[in-house]
Amino acid sequence: MRLLARIAAAEGADQVTEPARRDAPAQQTPESQGDGLMSSEGGRAKLDGGTGNDLISKRQENRHGKQPAPQPVPRDLKGTTFFGGAGMDGEYIPDMVKALEEAGFENVRALDRETWSSGMYVDAAGTVLERVRDDEATDFSGFGNKGEQFNLVGYSHGAQQAAQAAADYADSGGKVDNLVLIGAPVSQEFLDALKNHPNIGNVIVKDLTAEGDRIRAGMGLGEQILAAPSLGADLSAARVSDSPAKGHFYYSDNGRSGSERRRELAKWLKNQGLK
Repeated sequence: MRLLARIAAAEGADQVTEPARRDAPAQQTPESQGDGLMSSEGGRAKLDGGTGNDLISKRQENRHGKQPAPQPVPRDLKGTTFFGGAGMDGEYIPDMVKALEEAGFENVRALDRETWSSGMYVDAAGTVLERVRDDEATDFSGFGNKGEQFNLVGYSHGAQQAAQAAADYADSGGKVDNLVLIGAPVSQEFLDALKNHPNIGNVIVKDLTAEGDRIRAGMGLGEQILAAPSLGADLSAARVSDSPAKGHFYYSDNGRSGSERRRELAKWLKNQGLK
């Protein structure tokens, strides 16, 4: 909680120093964060008594697939890959894949949770580190090469993963046709770099602020952390209420409303030019 107090004292949020990379020393703890796709309930979960450095070590195992060394980057990736939120678990993920397929998308997949996630609480706490460009290498071995476009669609923490993967692929000389960031806690600097990258065709941002979400692309670090209590409250409400999920969890609802929303999202993405 010392991090939260320090950031609250430093508001405006944009004056807070951003973490430069995920392998830099940090004093983060899982209590510092909460966003349910991105978070635990109000950020109260602990990481088995681990320290901030333990957390970073776990995160370093994550995005590049726990491989002993980065794999060669292919040049012919195609299809649409969906990156789910923290934990990369939940019924909404395969249903989002199905919704995209129903809308006519080719070669759709969701990433393997065992390879890409360190678990919900670790992923959630790591969002303060992945909001900026890191220096880890993405393992692209689980991606496909069939279809007209190479599209990366990320939701919440998954939007951070998609952004890092897009930057890695584009930096290697590959072409990303569309990068879609939904409820994405990425810094303005990182967002601008993605939009201005010559090898990324389109960066499509879909904030959920109209649905009551306090997370948005380009937000400051302090603003992100101070949003944690409302995210925890929304997650708790979604778990105990029969009403459709709201705010940051708008597209992760497991009921009929969530299914309809995901199909609306798939059609919207189709109208944005994704195939």
